Amino acid sequence: MTELKKLIEMAKEYAIKNNWEVIDKKIIPEILKYDHFQVADYLAYLFNDESGDVRDLAGTITAELEMDNLPYEKREEIKSFIQKGIKDPHPYARFRSTVAAIKHNMYDSKDLELMRETLESIEKNEEDETIKALASNSLKKLSKK
Repeated sequence: MTELKKLIEMAKEYAIKNNWEVIDKKIIPEILKYDHFQVADYLAYLFNDESGDVRDLAGTITAELEMDNLPYEKREEIKSFIQKGIKDPHPYARFRSTVAAIKHNMYDSKDLELMRETLESIEKNEEDETIKALASNSLKKLSKK
């Protein structure tokens, strides 16, 4: 098993346990040290997981990826994951996919209302100030488009 695969598996375990502090501060920064093309290869695995928390993780990683140097086909594949994630029944998986969609400009106009509703709901109901601020900032970016 490669080191990147080990990190992905570790992140998945921590996501299921809802230990986001370790994921956000330790594991994702380590994952992002790898070539983003390699990281992108694991997104299907994460986005298709039965756990909403793992799909949340997939959106979180996707939002942090640098897409500029990825081939067109890989960006289109990621866009399809994000667009599926925007409609995810898990609220945080939907939120993180929405954030990724806005950051990477990977959404269709037909999804704007759902994306806006997702962000407004998180902004209104979230207790974690960091998440609330991310929702608020993403909503502002969405409103400018």
